[in-house]
Amino acid sequence: MALTWLHVSDFHFTSGDGYERDVVLKSLVDSVRWFREHGRQPDLIFATGDIAAFGKADEYRVATLFFNDLIAAAGVARERLFLVPGNHDVERGKGVGLARTLASAEESTAFFAPDCPKWQISQKQRAFVDWYNGYFSGIRSFPEHSSCGPVEMVEIKGCRVGVLPLNSALFCSGDDDFEKLWIGRRALDAAIGQLKELGADLRIGLIHHPLSWLSGTESANIKAKLTKSVDLLLRGHLHDADVENVAGVAGKLLHLSAGAAFQESRYPKRALYATLDNGKVTVFPIHYVDGPHEVWAHDTGLFPREPGHVKNFDLPALVGRCSSGSVSAQFWEGGRPPSWADTWGRDQFGSWVEFVVGDVRQRMRWIPPGRFWMGSPKDEAERFDWEGPRHEVALKKGFWLFDTACTQALWQEVMGENPSRFQSPDRPVERVSFEDVGRFLQRMEKRLPGIGLTLPSEAQWEYACRAGTTTPFSFGVTINTDQANYDGNYPYAGGSKGVDREQTVPVATLPSNPWGLFEMHGNVWEWCEDHWHDSYNGAPTDGRAWLDTASPDGGGRVLRGGSWDASARYVRAAFRVRLPPGERFGYLGFRCALVPVSKAGRQEEAVPVILAQSA
Repeated sequence: MALTWLHVSDFHFTSGDGYERDVVLKSLVDSVRWFREHGRQPDLIFATGDIAAFGKADEYRVATLFFNDLIAAAGVARERLFLVPGNHDVERGKGVGLARTLASAEESTAFFAPDCPKWQISQKQRAFVDWYNGYFSGIRSFPEHSSCGPVEMVEIKGCRVGVLPLNSALFCSGDDDFEKLWIGRRALDAAIGQLKELGADLRIGLIHHPLSWLSGTESANIKAKLTKSVDLLLRGHLHDADVENVAGVAGKLLHLSAGAAFQESRYPKRALYATLDNGKVTVFPIHYVDGPHEVWAHDTGLFPREPGHVKNFDLPALVGRCSSGSVSAQFWEGGRPPSWADTWGRDQFGSWVEFVVGDVRQRMRWIPPGRFWMGSPKDEAERFDWEGPRHEVALKKGFWLFDTACTQALWQEVMGENPSRFQSPDRPVERVSFEDVGRFLQRMEKRLPGIGLTLPSEAQWEYACRAGTTTPFSFGVTINTDQANYDGNYPYAGGSKGVDREQTVPVATLPSNPWGLFEMHGNVWEWCEDHWHDSYNGAPTDGRAWLDTASPDGGGRVLRGGSWDASARYVRAAFRVRLPPGERFGYLGFRCALVPVSKAGRQEEAVPVILAQSA
């Protein structure tokens, strides 16, 4: 299947009068929308540096507005936008006293050690890092101890795309940067190792500078490593639009330079669309035309003698590599994702899949099968008797789980109303009963036929919350209000007090657990499928919900996780509580689960048991 991306670079956002820039970039947004409506739909967007002009925080506020408009025009989610910094994303005044460059390979080995502070990033690129982490909150974060990463894989149309971002701007200082810049072989080796583990079909490196700008001490090595490890290298900096099939000792690497999206009026503004289809990359260049209409149009001057003014570049190693097979297809019947799956991929937490309802996107995480000890040990501080007896549960079936509680945006889209007390689209929906959730699940099935969402069983919920840990919290033996949203006036086991927010927080605001699940501790209580039982005596040991079909709901349904108004004691992984299924309070929410089912109705095991915890 064909995979298309848009490659843009060198924006130079400033906080002052940006009339000329705004005309050019607004027309880029409008033109990307037009290209999309006329069949050129990008699956990914890559931006290769110089987001800002001087690396100042207020410049990135302008950039936020542009990128929001760009991804909306392109019809892609923020997760499909990847970018790296350039030399203009460095605040040069904050580099006083820092090394101008490195003098030797030995210095590079020491400097690029994982535990060595990189003041060139944390000081000179501070504004960029803070903006990046805020803009991609809940998606990815920018590494401050490495020049490489975050390495990530996204799966689109059956093609597993691995992305390797490279920060070539650490040592940028002035107009004399040529041959003074470093990536660091040590940092690159680690990142390449991560990229190989992901098993991508297509591997794309992103960098701002041409490799010739790296120090001569390492440039040949970096070029050889990238040639062996990635298929395409996308760059910016020189403001030229160009494509080169560069040969080296390790083979050939296709270099694509997008040109500058904005620079002074007397210079051209360019960008590239590219499509990969069965080992052939077709480059479709575009450029800004100032009159009589301000528009970005097909740039016929880059390949003037090629048919249609586009050019094809053969990558024989990619023939057959991007096919209908998928990293997540192992979880579905016939090796093909179902129709409701919009995007899927794998990152440092494991596999994920996303669906879209209206304009609302929800990610689910793959929770692998395994064994764990459910409940709390008798010596756990502040436990309750109904958290035992502790018993081993073996989940032979993996399942998908919302990575966040259901948001108000998703609830509103499906149900047409919002009952929440603390209203905001990105906060968890609350004041929903168990019965309300049942109606939500029915309507979800109508919107996305075959998706088959359910509530998790109590065992599934605790297994996912613990994420391989055995401590009271997935964060360890204690917790604080920087990790979870609970009433900080009531800390755990004599710990320090924290903040009492007295309300919910937006989902994915606080750190995730080791499996990429957000706010499993606190924020809102989450309904589970199970009927309440006063102990685990007689409970299923295979992860199924414990249902009393012969008795009414008088005993109530189980809730897990604690909430914003609960003490730390109640946000432990093992704590459980009950409420009648019709209750609605401003601290009651939920997240959905999905167990893959084959066409024959058999739950897919997908992967072998991988986790065994001791008592």
